[in-house]
Amino acid sequence: MNFIEARCLMCGKVYQIAQDRQEFRKLDKQNSTTFICHLCSNKVRYEAEERDKPKKPLPPSS
Repeated sequence: MNFIEARCLMCGKVYQIAQDRQEFRKLDKQNSTTFICHLCSNKVRYEAEERDKPKKPLPPSS
């Protein structure tokens, strides 16, 4: 089985991506070894969702 070593653009961790993964085909076509891992992708998605939530109003001060 073939592997590609790719480095996450955000965290810098090196991953070995197997031939049967979707990322392998993308990286093989681009001839690039950088990508965004699932952990960082989920972190960015969560932060974006939290930012888009409406702010809670502050309680009136007595």
